[in-house]
Amino acid sequence: MITIGDTFISESSFAERQSVYLIRFSVATALVGSLLVLAIFTFPETNYIRAVELVESEENNMLETEKSGSIVNLEHGRPQIPPKKSYLQRLRVFSGTYTEESLLTMFVRPLALILLPPVLWGALVMSVTIGFLVAVTSNVSPAYETAYGFQPYQTGLCFFAAIIGSLLGIYAGGHFGDWTADYLTKRNNGTREPEMRLPAIAISLITTPLALVLYGVGIQYKLHWMCPTLGLALCRYLQYWKCSLAYIYSEFLYHSSNKYISRVHN
Repeated sequence: MITIGDTFISESSFAERQSVYLIRFSVATALVGSLLVLAIFTFPETNYIRAVELVESEENNMLETEKSGSIVNLEHGRPQIPPKKSYLQRLRVFSGTYTEESLLTMFVRPLALILLPPVLWGALVMSVTIGFLVAVTSNVSPAYETAYGFQPYQTGLCFFAAIIGSLLGIYAGGHFGDWTADYLTKRNNGTREPEMRLPAIAISLITTPLALVLYGVGIQYKLHWMCPTLGLALCRYLQYWKCSLAYIYSEFLYHSSNKYISRVHN
């Protein structure tokens, strides 16, 4: 017998639990490692600097542009743009320097951006949504086992609802948000404002508490297993929907600082 606090556990039961945890972490490690290898070989550097600076030459009184070894001769009107790096070159861990800002500036600027109301609102939307999703999904396995006596594979099958919700959320956060902004732009005589995407997120005022109620009440009162499963799908749907719209809204407001806004939200 093995004693953990005031609880006595048999050696066979302890070994079985240890084996289960070993399998879980082994599978998780294999998945994370596979994603790491996939990211290394499929995520090239996409930054391609085309900006040039005009410099007046004193020798031949000719305007030239020089930036990263590229020269533009304005007398002939044929800019010599630097060739784009190959796919393998862009896969390098260090493929060049793409900013002249100091490390301290890049570290401090996101802290200042969080003080802007739209950025703070977007960060709160994303953090609260993802927080609720983590709280729900971390409780799914014991909740389904207690309420419905589901085996692990049956609980896993219920997660297909989350996949469906994610696919629908991608569409709602992307195409539906664009459609809403396009419609309001036409009504505004062709002038687009970042706030024109916000009406697309208004329905989440109803669907967010509905998702949590479906899951929580369904588990507490042991309603049909489709009730909490539908709540799980809605939670995943809302994650992609609200987070996408919140980020795009903030990015459109402060387009020049979008890379820092993504750091704040992440």
